[in-house]
Amino acid sequence: MLDEYQLKTLYEFHSGNRSWEEWPRWLAIHAARMAKQLDREQFQRLKKNPQEEIPSILQESTFEVSSTKPKLAHDPIEDDPATKELIDAAGEEAIAELGIEDFSQQGTCHLIWHAQKRILKEKHGIQWRSPAEMNQDVIFD
Repeated sequence: MLDEYQLKTLYEFHSGNRSWEEWPRWLAIHAARMAKQLDREQFQRLKKNPQEEIPSILQESTFEVSSTKPKLAHDPIEDDPATKELIDAAGEEAIAELGIEDFSQQGTCHLIWHAQKRILKEKHGIQWRSPAEMNQDVIFD
């Protein structure tokens, strides 16, 4: 059976926390050891179609993997339900004001947050910090 590191990494690929572009390199590094740990057919299936085989491997494992996706920080004022409601409403107002219909455009979130921040300040006197301000080590697009 695979070790904790291998299972955790397979989970990262499966859950989308690790790019499939990294898969060939990762497998090449770990293939010799994994070939000894998995039965021959399972290892061949993993090489041929990892996206189908990884869930089976994880399901057979008794190892529990917690999500490795980092939790994003949020402005603590959002913890107050009444304030959260105003923040959400300002977000909707910002989207309408900007006329945004296509959210796939890069940078859209920053436009919305900027307008949302302004609306909250002007209409409610609320000094809100956007997700980008609260998570300066994260790149939002």
